[in-house]
Order: sequence, then C-alpha cells, then structure tokens
Amino acid sequence: MTAKKPRKKIQPAGRKRRFTKDQVETAIIESGGCKIAAARALGCSRTTLDSYISRYPKLGEVYRDLVDANLDEIEQVVFKKAKAGNLSAAFFVLRTQGRHRGYVEAFPQSVNEKMSPDAQKIMADFRDGNISASRAALDLEILGIALPESIKILLAKEQPEPVDPSGGAYCVMTDEEMERRVAERKKAQDAQREQLPARRAEMHELHKEMADSFAVGATPRAITPAAEEDA
Repeated sequence: MTAKKPRKKIQPAGRKRRFTKDQVETAIIESGGCKIAAARALGCSRTTLDSYISRYPKLGEVYRDLVDANLDEIEQVVFKKAKAGNLSAAFFVLRTQGRHRGYVEAFPQSVNEKMSPDAQKIMADFRDGNISASRAALDLEILGIALPESIKILLAKEQPEPVDPSGGAYCVMTDEEMERRVAERKKAQDAQREQLPARRAEMHELHKEMADSFAVGATPRAITPAAEEDA
C-alpha cells in the first residue's frame, strides 16, 4: 500500500495591494487618461482604478481634465480636415454639433430594411466628395430611395446660377457677327481719333481765353445790361 503524499497547505489569500493617491494620479497622467493603460501600469484591474477615482475627487478631476484635453485635440484635427474640404469630416461635425440647425440624417426606412449596394455606393461617393448633392439626389431618386436630410439641406442651400445681366450680349455668336461688331467698334474709334485734333484746338483756345481774362493788369470786360440780367 502506497503512502499518500501530504497535501500542500493552501496559504490564505493576501490582502489586495493598496496604492497611494499620488501613485494612482501619476499612472493616470502618464497613460494620458486611458484607464486600461493606467490600471496595467499599477498592476490592478480597471474596477479597482475606478474605485480610487470615485473615492478621491482630485483623481476624478485629473482624469476628466485629461479626457477633455484629448477631445480638444481631436476636435482640432477634425475641424482642420473639415475646413480643408474633407466632406466626411464636415458631415461628422454637422451631424454631431449641428443638430440644432437641422443637420440630422433620418432615413425613412424600417429597421429590417437595408440600403441596396447601389445606394450605399452613391452615399459613399457623396461623403467622399466624388459627386455633388444634386447628382446624389438624382441617383437616389432613380433607385426609389428617400433623400437623407443632409442632402435635402445641401440642395436647399445651393445657389442658383446667376442671370446674365447683359441679356445675352455676351452669348456665343457666329464669326460673321463677331466681324461685324469688330468693324463697327473700329469705325467708332477712327471717328473719335479724327475729332481729337479739333477738340484739342478748342481746349487750347479756351485755356488761352481764360488765361488772358485772369491775367494781372488786364482790362475788365464791360458788362452789358443783357449780361447783368444773365448774371
């Protein structure tokens, strides 16, 4: 009969490791506000970390400040992309922060109804800026799909093409019409050039008369009764 091996005594589980408030704060700061990374650095679970954050208000304040700082940086990246013309980033900003202005996508479809692959491709091209809102609306209408609110709003904001104020004066014309207008313009310019010497002579005489009338010591011209009435 073989002798039984003595059983190993099971040591009672020790008490959980305790951390100081400064240790937890350092782990949160070094992890950039990521709870999982902070818990791994401390060697504890996320639940334990949450209990410390709930117990000490200062730790909760440090954690929230880091989260807000991260969100601010990410918002700056998204806003820069949106201002640079990235439609996906622009639509994301409008859907999240522009809801009070009506930028909400609402597809009038049932829960079990899904968009067809063609409709998904149209929406993807629209979000990426490959097609305009009017083109996306036309393609979706052909497929019999209701327009999303974002496309409706963009269509409403599209400016109509400006009306030609010339009334068609700058429309495309034939070669004969172009030659006729050029000839008329050249004729008018030649007529103005022919009248230019006479106008210059008239201006010269006018300047001479004015200089003589205002010359020092010049005899004033007699004023006739008719001139007095005119004055």
